[in-house]
Amino acid sequence: MKLFVHLEKQHNQLTVIEYNYKRAIFEYLTLLNNNNGCEKVDISLKVVQKIYIDGGYWLLNNKLPESRHGKYQKTIRVIDDEDVAERCHIWIRKQNFNTTPATFKKFVENELFPAIGIAKEKSITIMTTTRWLKVLGYSFQQYRRGIYYDGHEREDILQYRKKFLENIFNHEKYMSKYEGEFMDRIYLT
Repeated sequence: MKLFVHLEKQHNQLTVIEYNYKRAIFEYLTLLNNNNGCEKVDISLKVVQKIYIDGGYWLLNNKLPESRHGKYQKTIRVIDDEDVAERCHIWIRKQNFNTTPATFKKFVENELFPAIGIAKEKSITIMTTTRWLKVLGYSFQQYRRGIYYDGHEREDILQYRKKFLENIFNHEKYMSKYEGEFMDRIYLT
């Protein structure tokens, strides 16, 4: 009954998940109390185990155990080490900045991991190497040589350019000219 009073007093301060969870424990304990533990509860085994354990904890301590959700030990990525990042930058420079996630993966598994003391049989996925390359500041780019997309060598463009330059040359005599450090205007004579 203390749990029900606790729920009523603090229901505005609890999140929906916390309230529902505590309410489930209350209902479970009420069910056990009213039916001497003989009533069947139709919910998943995992939920029953958690409610059973936390319900027992409530009966012993008059409070629920502290949630460990989000409090697991965070791991540090290998690529976050500045020495490892520097080795990767050096290798990519030696490749003339022309690398793929697959070639970078081979470098990491065959050269980098053994050099920093990680077992040689360890491997990483292509997605991980792609993320690591992004962390290092690189992005995918595709270069195509010898292909013109704007058509600047088409015959009609060449004729137009020639005509335009002739017109500009004819108008140049009417244009002001400037020279010197202070860009003094040279007057036409």
